[in-house]
Amino acid sequence: MIFYRLFLCLGMCCLFGNAFAQSANSLSGTISDEQNQSPLIGATLYLTDLKRAVTTDVNGHYLLQDLPRGRFLAEVRYIGYVTKAQAISINGATTANFALAPSVTEFRAVVVTGVGRS
Repeated sequence: MIFYRLFLCLGMCCLFGNAFAQSANSLSGTISDEQNQSPLIGATLYLTDLKRAVTTDVNGHYLLQDLPRGRFLAEVRYIGYVTKAQAISINGATTANFALAPSVTEFRAVVVTGVGRS
């Protein structure tokens, strides 16, 4: 009977200990402009493997909490900038900063022709 209680207590400790260990993993950092290092407000960081996303605040900071430990693909997006994809290893409180390069989109000339009737 004592062995059964000891085994049950040890099993519960392992189960809850693992749950608390997973919640300690987080990812934080800043997303900024590559040219002038200004913060990108509202930029999106998306962990594709986990289907979790976060947007930056007014200072370009982001924080994702309660992440599992492991290696994941992060995609960083912002309108008018080149999307950046990078593998990130999360183990405890992890910091990853990103600098995005502006993208240039050029369009071909548009010719408008009109025909009038009288």
